Amino acid sequence: MNVNIDVSIRGDNGGAESYRVVLNQDELTNIVKKEGLDAGNKALQGFVDKFTNQFREKLGAVINR
Repeated sequence: MNVNIDVSIRGDNGGAESYRVVLNQDELTNIVKKEGLDAGNKALQGFVDKFTNQFREKLGAVINR
């Protein structure tokens, strides 16, 4: 299983910002096996944080045009 989130934000002036974040289950499973559940949860939180930060940045860039 891979989780892909693709976001494209289009502004009123026609400009667009887009990005993609990917969560690879195999990588997450390897982290949990090697480093434990806490490390896996930390990696998952990093994925969510990355998405959230990029979404704020891209949305802000379009709004501030």
